[in-house]
Amino acid sequence: MCNRIYLGVLLVVCVVIFSGLGTRAVFAADAPVVFLYSALKNVTAGDSTVLTWSSANASSCLGTGFSTGGKISGSVVVRPLANTIYSVACTGPGGTVSKSVTVTVAQKNIVYKTMSVASYGMLDVFPSGFAEKKPVVLFIHSGGWSTGDKSDWIASNFVNSLHGAGYSVVSMNHGLAPLYKFDTQLEDVDCALRWITKNADTYNFDTDQVYMMGVSSGGHLALLSSMNPRGYVDDAESSCLSTGYERPQVKKVVSHEGLTDLTATFSSYAHSLVTSFLPSASYKASASPITYASDAGKLGTSFLLVHGTKDTIVPYTQATSLYDALQNAGVQVANYWITGADHDLAYVTHRQWNSAMTVVKNFFAATPTITFTTSTSSVASGGPATLTWSSENTSTCLSTGFYIGGKVSGVVAVKPLRTTT
Repeated sequence: MCNRIYLGVLLVVCVVIFSGLGTRAVFAADAPVVFLYSALKNVTAGDSTVLTWSSANASSCLGTGFSTGGKISGSVVVRPLANTIYSVACTGPGGTVSKSVTVTVAQKNIVYKTMSVASYGMLDVFPSGFAEKKPVVLFIHSGGWSTGDKSDWIASNFVNSLHGAGYSVVSMNHGLAPLYKFDTQLEDVDCALRWITKNADTYNFDTDQVYMMGVSSGGHLALLSSMNPRGYVDDAESSCLSTGYERPQVKKVVSHEGLTDLTATFSSYAHSLVTSFLPSASYKASASPITYASDAGKLGTSFLLVHGTKDTIVPYTQATSLYDALQNAGVQVANYWITGADHDLAYVTHRQWNSAMTVVKNFFAATPTITFTTSTSSVASGGPATLTWSSENTSTCLSTGFYIGGKVSGVVAVKPLRTTT
């Protein structure tokens, strides 16, 4: 009799289903069931989070990285100084079952470039916490090129959402107008990308999966930097602390309400921001991402444009015009239009926000792969079989018919009594 194996994937969750010969797999009714949860998945060094654990069918639990006092449930405050894997092992008549959770520690205000205003040349790092290399997203804040910061509330919302999905995130500051004008901000982006290459081993960045995302003016910088990467090179600047390191190719770019054509007509407020950003009006075309749309396909970068249909600062047509231009040029581009949304998340419902971020995460997501095998194609009733599973680009796996504790790989023995799915 042949095995029947069904695999399903939703986002970064892999589902493993066993089809064996014999009966439905059975395991001891009194095997411990363990839960371990951290209130925060990412903290700044020295900040606290609360670990909560509970178990059923267990008589005692022991923690690694924290003390449980033998209790089978409880909460404790921890203050990690570096990425830490906390685990709890609970023992009962049916054996011992472990559960773990990783709390990553953000490294903030790292200097990537020496600038006259020190904070302009700083970035924050939110490591994925995985032992293997993972994709990294360079995030660029909003603020009309003249205000804003990597840690403001808008940037934090996006960064926390991306980091919670398992990505490493580097959130950068850049020179602000009118002190720093076009194209110095693009040189800052170039320097931050080189910083990612320089520090890839330290933070387990996968430099073959470097992505960018920006909001408003940050979306403009992300688009322009990726569509004309050879136009803004900071390698000759001694102020860039990663001079000499190769700039990684940016594979995917998300622009959230980013400006695309500075030659267009804007409101008086937006016009004043553009004027402050540019050295003169003669730079409008060269500072516009749409100028480079016809050549963007040669770079192998794909794009996602997210925009509110009622944006009063950056008109919705800024996004639709670039979308059409990229499509006409044969560039891989997708869109997500948020009905009724204004600028900077104004009039965006929680449902719209969650839907938009799901689209962004799906766009960035690498395709999960799952391998699932059984040691034998048939067994006698009650006979043993060994199931082996492994997955890539996933954060957890769920099973039917046997217990895997959410692990992304492992081996388990089952003793089916009849044909089992």
